[in-house]
Amino acid sequence: MTGGIEIDYDVIDDDMRRLKPERVILQLPSGMRRMALDVSERISRRYGCDVVLSGDACFGACDIPSIPHGIADAIIQVGHSEMPSVRSELPAVFLPARITLHLDTYLDSIAQSMVSPIGIIATSQHLHQIGKLREALSRRGIETLVGDGSTRTSCPGHVLGCDYSSAKSIASSVSSFLLLGGGRFHAIGARLATGKRVFILDPEMKTVYELEVDDESLLRRRHAVIEKLADSKTIGVIVSTKIGQMRMKLAEELLAEIRSAGRTGQLLLVDELLPERLREFGFDSYVSTACPRLALDDSDRFYDILGTPIELLISLDKIDWSDYRFDDWSFGWKE
Repeated sequence: MTGGIEIDYDVIDDDMRRLKPERVILQLPSGMRRMALDVSERISRRYGCDVVLSGDACFGACDIPSIPHGIADAIIQVGHSEMPSVRSELPAVFLPARITLHLDTYLDSIAQSMVSPIGIIATSQHLHQIGKLREALSRRGIETLVGDGSTRTSCPGHVLGCDYSSAKSIASSVSSFLLLGGGRFHAIGARLATGKRVFILDPEMKTVYELEVDDESLLRRRHAVIEKLADSKTIGVIVSTKIGQMRMKLAEELLAEIRSAGRTGQLLLVDELLPERLREFGFDSYVSTACPRLALDDSDRFYDILGTPIELLISLDKIDWSDYRFDDWSFGWKE
């Protein structure tokens, strides 16, 4: 265990024996890179292979890099769960990183602030404790539900930044959701996807608190984006090269809609979407078919208007504003 994070190397033993790699690329998310040298040395000793650290950003299992032929035999990604529906050209192995919480610390707070039935959702690092949390709450008379997810999730209750299918599948049957895992990122996604109250079991603050979101303010900002899209004569349609984020078919359909409306549209292929690079093209606005969260969470970082596919279609009068919803993987994703 390193820094409270438990890495279970046993999980990948079978894959590593089958692959017998001579050299692997090791990917770690930014929050775990201090562990890189230790993890690299353990992998090298355990499996007898060379390890090369990836210095690029790693945003999840959707972000498996394209490696030139002959550089490595496999990729090991730490801290993310496999997306069953995403397959890379180079074999990818997913090394779990677990954070185990003392659940008893939070039970009183949950009982005082939440009402049955509660939907339980979790991030990758905390999935292994969903069962124990449900048992502990059941002993206190609190009913819980866990929903099945899509083919992008690894098990029931699992939520990703782009995929809240496990939450949506039970949203009509619960009073609110409890997110097992700190931070607001996944909690905001669950709130936007389901419209339900979301409580966060925060391991750093060692408490449970309700996520506060100003829905009206958020919708006003997105409405302003739609108005800007409606006034745009030139629109860039962004397509990600990341294997688990590419929605090329959707991008082509959006491009056709733009051109049929008498506007000028152009596909833009990107790996990592950076504000300064978009600005160089000088389009009136842009629509992202890459990670669904970029346009929502990072809009303040961009100098230019960045909308979602649904927002573009509303601006072109192809979808009514009353049908507005937040973008997620299921909109235009072709497996």
